[in-house]
Amino acid sequence: MKLVRWAGAALGAAALTCGAIGVHAARAELSTFEPAHHAVPRPSGDTWFDSARDVDLRTPEGIVLRGWLRASTNGAAVVLVDGSDADRTQLLPEARLLSAAGYGVFVYDRPGNGESGGERFRGDELDFLRVAVDTLAAEPGMRPRGIGAYGFSSGAAFLAEAAAKDARLEGVVLAGCYTDDDEYIRHFRGASPLTGLPYLWAAQWAGITLPHPLAVVPRIAPRALFFIAGDRDATVPSDLSEKLYAAASEPRELWIVQGAAHGDYANVAGEEYARRLVAFFDRALLGRDGVR
Repeated sequence: MKLVRWAGAALGAAALTCGAIGVHAARAELSTFEPAHHAVPRPSGDTWFDSARDVDLRTPEGIVLRGWLRASTNGAAVVLVDGSDADRTQLLPEARLLSAAGYGVFVYDRPGNGESGGERFRGDELDFLRVAVDTLAAEPGMRPRGIGAYGFSSGAAFLAEAAAKDARLEGVVLAGCYTDDDEYIRHFRGASPLTGLPYLWAAQWAGITLPHPLAVVPRIAPRALFFIAGDRDATVPSDLSEKLYAAASEPRELWIVQGAAHGDYANVAGEEYARRLVAFFDRALLGRDGVR
């Protein structure tokens, strides 16, 4: 009897512990989706901004989108979509190298981040991307089929969904992209079943909207896709980009950056990163190298 009582007490204590861990995990998950509005000033002394203008737009729902746009000199342009817990400054390295090659670039704060309005992961992401593409399409001197996009991490996941629906995006880069929402929440935001499942349940209960890149990348063809990942990425391991690449149709490319973690491709690969990124958009948007 003592053994039974001891076992019952142990199971009860374990259940309480698991419950406490689950509640803590759920609360933590919900807090990560709260808006993170803050000022995003131009870096002082940065001459790149001499040719960039502030952009203040609104979605059909009236939500404010704020960003920076630098005009194209080659008739093509790229919209850049940052990852979670970031703002438009995250992808300035990519914006700089693309504009140096003549591309127009548009970086903006995603819903609920930086100076943009709205809430994070509540369904406004695709509206923001549509408005961004509309803006680039209206730029003077834009050539037909001259708009591309670059997305990083969760921004890449939303970009995949947008590109599957918007044929104006002729070349799409998905960097550090996960495969589906379950994997994103349960595995990457929760390190074990005790925390992973509560994360997932909390997000679903709160109406969080996350895309399924693995399901939509096949629909982006025949437009060009370029998957980039780091072989040292502990947040979104490179094998997920390999899965996305396998699911996609031609034309497609995959580059696993040796020595790179989650998003430090420019620092690790340097000139090779710039060369590959520009070459991809040259082929996809300008028809160079005999691709079109």
